[in-house]
Amino acid sequence: MFNSKKVFFAEVLLVIGVLCYAGGARAQTDPRIAPGIQISPARFDLKLKSGDEGTGKINIKNYSERTYDVEIGVEDFYVSDDSSESIFFTPDKRPELKVYDVINWIETEKNLTLAPGEGKDVPFKIKVPGETPTGGYYGAVFFKTTIRDDIANEETSKITVHQRIGLLLTMAIQGSGAIERSGDIVKFGPKSRVFFSSPATLIADIANKGNIHYKGEGKIEISRFGKKIGEIELKPQIIYPNKFRRYEEKWELSVWDYGQYQAKINFKSEDGKIVISKEMTFWSIPGKTTAYIAGFLILWIGFKWLKRKLKRRREKNNQPPVPPRPRHV
Repeated sequence: MFNSKKVFFAEVLLVIGVLCYAGGARAQTDPRIAPGIQISPARFDLKLKSGDEGTGKINIKNYSERTYDVEIGVEDFYVSDDSSESIFFTPDKRPELKVYDVINWIETEKNLTLAPGEGKDVPFKIKVPGETPTGGYYGAVFFKTTIRDDIANEETSKITVHQRIGLLLTMAIQGSGAIERSGDIVKFGPKSRVFFSSPATLIADIANKGNIHYKGEGKIEISRFGKKIGEIELKPQIIYPNKFRRYEEKWELSVWDYGQYQAKINFKSEDGKIVISKEMTFWSIPGKTTAYIAGFLILWIGFKWLKRKLKRRREKNNQPPVPPRPRHV
């Protein structure tokens, strides 16, 4: 027994030592990699008409102690149907990508160099073609940084790509057609009708069937027995045209939160022109608490049954013996 304990503790110490070594190894930094570049703002929201020109400036700063060469590029982007993924690309001859040509609207410088601690404003110009239809158009400006490495050996190259960062350009273009704003709660409900443990997961899908994007915001009010007990703030996000945005929110439940809950989502566009709401209900039956209560009741019923059985046995044992019946000859 003693030897098995010693072996067990030795194994535990070995595992802890390996984890500590691995953590220490990960914490070490490559001296060739500098803290890097930061840009601001993160996004430009522009409202233009077809044929218009727009301008802007992007601030880029080198917070490292190394000199960076920066290559500037422009790409189009679109989002997946559920807005969970942004896809950046350079348009080609494929028909499904041919309509995305924002890359040809944007002019900016192609290269620059940043000394340690140096910051620069990078101007850009947007020229919207005159026949552009009304709608939302989206692009991105990327900054790819490289450092010239003096520590070259067989395992490293002299030029190291450090990072690629960018900002989004969201453009609302007023063309010949009308601007169509749309907002619809296509789904609002719990992940499960009954929650046996915390948290309760609530899902809302907000669809935009119009031709222009907008920033949406809102909250989900939680009520119980007809009384509001709290709310969940929804993070402001862009709802893209012909896409939907999914919100998956959590509501914490205590071990005694039994009963039916009511949830109401109130959602609106940032400018207040779209206001929508929807309600739903869900139930909470804490599984562990219910199991403890059921276990207690089973033990209590078993105890009562055993107590009654023992009482009957004692009563039976305490009864005077029944005299034998006389036998008749």
